[in-house]
Amino acid sequence: SDWSSDVCSSDLSAHIAMKDLNGAAAEMKRFLQAAVAAPPYFRAEAQLATVDLKMAQGDYGDVPEIVNAAVQSVLDPEEKKRIGYEAYVELLNCVLAAANQLPYADAQALAAKMDHDVDGLPGSVSGFARQAIRTRRRLAGDFTVALREDSEIVEQARAAGQVRSEIESLRILASDYEAVNSVSNRIAVLENAERLERTLLPAGGIPQGYPETFSWALTLMDLTIAYTRVKPFGPVELDNANRLLNEAIAAIDKQPAAADRARLASVKSELELERASVLALANEHDEALKILTAKLQERGRDKADIYLRMARLDRDVFPDRAALSYDLAIDDLVANRQSLRLAAARVEAARAAVLHGQTERAGKLLVQVSKNLGSEGFADTEWKL
Repeated sequence: SDWSSDVCSSDLSAHIAMKDLNGAAAEMKRFLQAAVAAPPYFRAEAQLATVDLKMAQGDYGDVPEIVNAAVQSVLDPEEKKRIGYEAYVELLNCVLAAANQLPYADAQALAAKMDHDVDGLPGSVSGFARQAIRTRRRLAGDFTVALREDSEIVEQARAAGQVRSEIESLRILASDYEAVNSVSNRIAVLENAERLERTLLPAGGIPQGYPETFSWALTLMDLTIAYTRVKPFGPVELDNANRLLNEAIAAIDKQPAAADRARLASVKSELELERASVLALANEHDEALKILTAKLQERGRDKADIYLRMARLDRDVFPDRAALSYDLAIDDLVANRQSLRLAAARVEAARAAVLHGQTERAGKLLVQVSKNLGSEGFADTEWKL
């Protein structure tokens, strides 16, 4: 039964968590024996569970073959779809573990083998692996390699005439430039992506359908954010940012299908948040605050992000109100156990406190930052050659 599968899987996970690999292997043997006479879906889950043990042992070679066998053993269409998603999640977890234990080139090769050998996955493992490795390189400060590799991917997409892939690759390259604080290069890359997006627009100038509108809105939003990083932020940047936000929001509002508009609602909400950022830079404090306050009432919002935006809006003019917003953001991050963001928020709040002579508050915040850093696994930022 599903319940039996969950129990066996939980017992296996418990052994692995305690680093009792012998116990995990014994539990895995029992699990597989129980699955022999079970329905196909249960047997497939048992096969997928062996991947957890393989990961704990650092043995990745057979994982693609094991996962493919599990997926192909399920014939019922609905069950096959479900096991495909379970397999995909298992492979993503495996790639994350491999990136921590293997050289990056080996982890990327493993991901490519997974994509090639496992039929019926709902997404690309290689794409996920590239993103995971890129993030780790950025954390390690290894920006040169990330820039070189992502520039090569852009050129490959351009040479192949794959405009959509080129646009996505340009957005990723722009995020690399963001990481090294190169605003001019980030803008140049995103303006190139915007130009390509416009070549794909239909005659009416409005993208049609969810994928096209999502890409359009994302490119325009990324470029808007890049313009807000220009110092000083002047009339040209203000006009460009407002134009892009207006076009992106209009494209979402004009989608003919209600289902597409609903799927794009979260993107529209992010665009409205960026509108608040632009208003703040234009010294429209009250209008920006009105948007942020309204966003706090939306379900599923990242409240810590909104409180941090409110704090940044207020910190130069209303430092006490900003301090309260920082505290609310910190409380939300504590509640949601987002330790890395928590450390960054406390550092930012401490800096704001120092600028306004609140040295005692700054000291308390920095003590908490030290505790954050001491308790987190920052070895994840080590360089991988």
